[in-house]
Amino acid sequence: MLNKNSELPPSVQGLFENIKPLQGVPLGTNNEMPIIALKVSDEVAKELDIIEVRAEFKPTVMNVDVDGSTLAILFVQFKLNGNDNLIFTLSYDLNNPKHYIDAYGLLKMQQYTLIIGTSENHKVVSFTTNFEAKFQPVSILEIAKSNATEYGLELFHQITSFIITTESSQLELWKHFDKIAPLERSWYTRMTMQK
Repeated sequence: MLNKNSELPPSVQGLFENIKPLQGVPLGTNNEMPIIALKVSDEVAKELDIIEVRAEFKPTVMNVDVDGSTLAILFVQFKLNGNDNLIFTLSYDLNNPKHYIDAYGLLKMQQYTLIIGTSENHKVVSFTTNFEAKFQPVSILEIAKSNATEYGLELFHQITSFIITTESSQLELWKHFDKIAPLERSWYTRMTMQK
């Protein structure tokens, strides 16, 4: 059942008013549970209100070398109910202590909560992650962070915006990330870019 956004903290209410559908924003961690806001259209919200919400998430950890700096970035993509038109991409700056804590909580691969909403209503759904692999995802974050140099927030935003908008759709970005940083490579890649 959808709830009124007036039940959310004012900062989260404002967030849902100001972001566009198919945008997502990390909201931090509460009791070691990462929380992410995803905005959908009114039509999608009505559909998700009457069916069980399933979510798939795919991390991509990367170092990007640009103009003598090395950035450490985590991209996380969420796909709702297997729908290629409901893919959200979020980015975390692993040099930012708050982002790193949030990213670490998410890549512990235990639990996370999505607040899926519109400008008026929302639905809160929590998930338990069943993940088994031969590597620890949080160790990949640590490697990427250890490779990073100092860089500014502006450069982080320029590079992440460029990477996200290079592909023609969120689905194409999903496929691109799967190609350059597949599970078999521990979701990690390193690239060089020109500013």
